[in-house]
Amino acid sequence: MTPIHRTLLILATIISFEVAFASEAKYPYTVSKGELKVLGHVLRSKDIRAIEGEYFVSFEESPNKQWVVISYDEPFERTVVWLYDKASKAAPQLVKAVRVGKHFGVDWYGDHVFSVFWTGMGYKTSQVFSVKQPNHYKQLNDIVAYDPGKDIYALLNPDKNFNFFIAIGRIFHTQEKEERFPIPLFDKDLTAAVGYVEDLKFTDKGFTVTYKNNDEKDVTGTFQSKLIENAKP
Repeated sequence: MTPIHRTLLILATIISFEVAFASEAKYPYTVSKGELKVLGHVLRSKDIRAIEGEYFVSFEESPNKQWVVISYDEPFERTVVWLYDKASKAAPQLVKAVRVGKHFGVDWYGDHVFSVFWTGMGYKTSQVFSVKQPNHYKQLNDIVAYDPGKDIYALLNPDKNFNFFIAIGRIFHTQEKEERFPIPLFDKDLTAAVGYVEDLKFTDKGFTVTYKNNDEKDVTGTFQSKLIENAKP
């Protein structure tokens, strides 16, 4: 394990502890075998073993503070996720995420789209949900950027020969096919490849991306995309 990866794992552990303490202060809860009690509701799951010191409970709010993703996580083993609407205060809905990796987390993209993700050495796999449909997701690897207003994502994709592409697609418009744009990404450390994409911004007709090239120099490329140009919410 390289010093960088060792540091990342240590940081992930520290962040998990900080999130747990912050969550307990804002959203008091109790855990017992098979049950998580929070926000006046009892959330039940056979995956809640409630072994002291072996689980984390966390709460990730949407930017507008209306929605909360509640999670019970036993690192490396099992994760259960619910979605709570603070406006209706109805019982949290089970989010049908499927554990596919080691380290667990949640990302919000605007106020109505979120992802449940898992990371490990050289990968990040995200299952992306709308708050309207917590039973359905689109699974994406290595999301670089996502615009929830236009429903446009950018991914970093390699082929079998480790040539790299920026893939542009849509999550909730399944009839649209991805577009792929080759970039000569620095490939001497494949486990850190996604980290070599330093910035990506969508424009009205395409996107601009800054990345490290094969000479490990920062370069910026601008690409036109019909999918982006024609995207409607």
